[in-house]
Parts: sequence; structure tokens; C-alpha cells
Amino acid sequence: MSNHNPEETTMLVSTLDPISMNHVADIDTAPYVIDGDGPHALKIYFENEMNKAKYINMPLQRAVGMPSLFSDSQQGSAKAMAIN
Repeated sequence: MSNHNPEETTMLVSTLDPISMNHVADIDTAPYVIDGDGPHALKIYFENEMNKAKYINMPLQRAVGMPSLFSDSQQGSAKAMAIN
């Protein structure tokens, strides 16, 4: 019998600021975003608000030859959900 509760929401957590590539030690006060939802969500911490803003405003990239998941008008607006 499994002790896993499907009602519990888990997520991956990254304390490596993707802009500065530095480890974020104080996650209690660090800004963050949550990208996605449910068990596939990713919580990303940042050293500062400026790095968080740079991350949120980065254009989405896709591999050459891969079909777009969004129309051209939607692609620019698909961003990580800013939480803190």
C-alpha cells in the first residue's frame, strides 16, 4: 500500500539563479517564480528582483524545425508565473 497522497502538490525547486548562475542561500527572502503547475511545476529562486525580471522578460526559444506550441501572437505572452 502506498503512502502517497495524490492531493499533495510537489514541485521541483532550483536554488541556482539562472541569470547569475550563483547559488541562492537565503530562500526565505529571495524572489522566485513558479513555472508550470502540479507535480511538474518548477520553483526558481533568484538573487535579486533584477535577475527575476530579466528571466521573466526573456524571449521563449525553440529548436529549429520544431512546431510552435503557440501562435505567433501567443508566443510572446507565454511566461513564467511570477509569484513573489
